[in-house]
Amino acid sequence: TNLVNFPVLVRLTDNELKHTSSGGKVTNINGFDIVFTSSNGTTLINHQVERYDPVTGELVAWVQIPLLSATVNTDFYLYFGNSTVSIDPSTTATWDANYKATSHLNPNLNDATANGNTLTPTATLNETVSVAADGRDIETVEKLQAAGNAGLLINGDITMEAWVNFETV
Repeated sequence: TNLVNFPVLVRLTDNELKHTSSGGKVTNINGFDIVFTSSNGTTLINHQVERYDPVTGELVAWVQIPLLSATVNTDFYLYFGNSTVSIDPSTTATWDANYKATSHLNPNLNDATANGNTLTPTATLNETVSVAADGRDIETVEKLQAAGNAGLLINGDITMEAWVNFETV
């Protein structure tokens, strides 16, 4: 079936996505001039940048596709190079109210939604490169936990997603 407001991962490295000081075409050193539009090329769509490297042109972003078709290709566009942009357009609205918590396991462990369910590590967790961007090497004595929050008390069916690479099973 079609999916509504579905966040898709966009991960790429491209010379044009480098900052202008590194020979690319992105004008804001933080990548704030990188935006996504729907297939009409003008309607901005929500996105959240997980990582941008102005030297290499690496971009890892989650883009909320308003309607992801189950039967035909869904086009959307990436634009950059607007020198008038100085404010980060990246938004927690990329994750709608159905998402109770989203953690990319980057250094700050902040919840990517507007719910504020930030994770707290116990013991030492090593940051590692992962499928999307960052990850965590969680050993036997280590764990990540969120503070008690009524928004995380879920009755009924839920869907959880995690990309896991086990060292041993």
